[in-house]
Amino acid sequence: MTTTVACDGILVGYLLGFLLFATIQTAVILAFTIYALQMDYQGNTFEVVALLMLVVLVAMNLGNFVSTFARNDSRLCSSSQ
Repeated sequence: MTTTVACDGILVGYLLGFLLFATIQTAVILAFTIYALQMDYQGNTFEVVALLMLVVLVAMNLGNFVSTFARNDSRLCSSSQ
């Protein structure tokens, strides 16, 4: 790495960037299922949103973890520095 930014800063910025688009995508899908498909969720809609956001966070972090083992230019701060 040739920059003075810490590896943690790069990882947080990378995850926050993807989190923005993943949150928008989750909101669009949830709104589509509620209004266009007229699906009725049993229970509180906030719990559905919380569960979807948890799934988004887990998927993003799992993808980030797997990308640390990639051997190309798009990998993130692997342990082999």
